[in-house]
Amino acid sequence: MTTEDLLKMIDQLKSDGMIANNETANMLKMHLQAVQQFERKQSAEKVFKHMDGFLDLLNRQYQVGDISEQGYQQLKIEAKSMQQQW
Repeated sequence: MTTEDLLKMIDQLKSDGMIANNETANMLKMHLQAVQQFERKQSAEKVFKHMDGFLDLLNRQYQVGDISEQGYQQLKIEAKSMQQQW
């Protein structure tokens, strides 16, 4: 799993209606694009730290109802899987 995979997943979840709006999708994608820069530099500590931030953002968006349960669980599992790779 890479940030590119997660970015594609967000697009698919948005298309499938599991992410409520463009604003939420864009917030998640912007955060991952920042992580992607650290991923390209092979900066494991920063990837891990920023993925924690992504998971926090994901949780907040789920709590306010902008992401469905299924979409939340899919992204959370894959994000944690990616984080563990680092």
